[in-house]
Amino acid sequence: MYDATAATARHLAERPAAHKAIIILTDGIDTSSSLSAPEVSALASSIDVPVYIVATVASTDRTSLIETVDRNMSSQGADLRDLAEWTGGRLLFTTSFEETVVAAADLLGELRQQYVLAIEASNTPEWRRLEVRVKRSSASVKARSGYFGG
Repeated sequence: MYDATAATARHLAERPAAHKAIIILTDGIDTSSSLSAPEVSALASSIDVPVYIVATVASTDRTSLIETVDRNMSSQGADLRDLAEWTGGRLLFTTSFEETVVAAADLLGELRQQYVLAIEASNTPEWRRLEVRVKRSSASVKARSGYFGG
């Protein structure tokens, strides 16, 4: 899954379109990638491609997968949630076809309302935290959590 995401991000980098995104429909398990979540996140972030992940799992497996993702976050291990959030995307869990359709429609609505903000990046080769806020309290903002300078 991570290798396919990286290949897709590289392919999208060659396209001139300003708005790009990767949507992954998965069972949430990567079986054979040589790349890790941080490596793919760095690649996708460097070319401004948000990664949205819809993990469709059986209702009996949903709790254990969410706990695994949460455990990896607390132990500093990168996973699907990190891949999504570090690139400005989102991770959604669904358990049925109907939930998957609703999640896909929600993501399409979100993608239709994207804006591009440009910043002057730092030259220092380190992770720079990024926070985007708006004045209107009823608006919600989804943005990358930062970028690597240099």
